[in-house]
Amino acid sequence: MRAHINIDEKGFSVGELKDDISVLELKISQLRVQYDQYFTKQIKLEPLRLKDEVEKIILFHTNKPVNSFTLKFRFSSAVAKYSSYKHYWTRTVRSMEDGKYTGGRSETGAFSGTLLNKISAETAPSPANRTGNRASGGVAAAPPPAPPPTPAAAAANNGLQDVFKNYIETKRKCNEPVEGISYDAFAKTIQQSTQKAKEAYKTDNIDIKVTIKDGKAKITLVPKVKQD
Repeated sequence: MRAHINIDEKGFSVGELKDDISVLELKISQLRVQYDQYFTKQIKLEPLRLKDEVEKIILFHTNKPVNSFTLKFRFSSAVAKYSSYKHYWTRTVRSMEDGKYTGGRSETGAFSGTLLNKISAETAPSPANRTGNRASGGVAAAPPPAPPPTPAAAAANNGLQDVFKNYIETKRKCNEPVEGISYDAFAKTIQQSTQKAKEAYKTDNIDIKVTIKDGKAKITLVPKVKQD
């Protein structure tokens, strides 16, 4: 795979074009990660150099004849994805410059709002359980305590338990209901989503953070990826 585009080069073969599209897709993914890090203040500078590299590749291949339908579709999809990301990045940077941006996970990430909705859906008690668990005085009965974990399991899940406690406390601060949210369901959802994030971002270093957005508690998965 070539590391860069020679904008004076003509007559690309299908193999060369395929390589360039793969480079474009990779750089867009890297750029998404770096903008996420920029918005969460993990890096100080906006990744303009990488952004410029992406736009040079797009500009070079735009309106070039492509005989392969598959490659044409891949290129168009990559450009559409980048355009969507760029719109959000531009809007967020403008908000930062105007002092209106409060921080939080980028909307371009795949593991933020959807993760929070999944946790809420999987852990919320059903209407039948709400009525069935009522005590005689009309107050919901407390769920039975979970069995104590083994020492090995406790050591492995200590960090996730801290995240769970923080999540519950943050929901209470936001005046959100917390009844029926179990640690087991929370841990299962987080672990599944973290694995997906590791595969998507190609890194095992994922931070799990609790933030507040639009007055609601939110779980965000932030990859730590070094800049090129």
